[in-house]
Amino acid sequence: MEPMSTYNAPTTYTRPKKGSILWGAVVMFFGSLILGFIPFFGGLIAGIVGGKIAGSVRNALIAALIPAIILAIGAAVIGIFHPVLFIFAGVVAFVVALFHLAGVIIGAFIGGIL
Repeated sequence: MEPMSTYNAPTTYTRPKKGSILWGAVVMFFGSLILGFIPFFGGLIAGIVGGKIAGSVRNALIAALIPAIILAIGAAVIGIFHPVLFIFAGVVAFVVALFHLAGVIIGAFIGGIL
């Protein structure tokens, strides 16, 4: 009598982990630049595509925040060197960016689900 094998075959198929936070963030950044002339919906489209590339909702939301953080740091540096420009243009840019970021985050959530 032969000994029984100790190998247990998996009973369910799991998909290999897919997606990249970095490439999702890059796509969201450049997609937002290209589609930025469409209020809210440009960011929504960029978020959906970038979220799909990121692979999951968690990765997509992280990827959506990376370009926003980088641009916020850039705006802070500009504000240090040109405070008058930052005060006037910064307030308007903040409101527009916040509205655009809302579309990107909603789109990232949708794209991460897909």
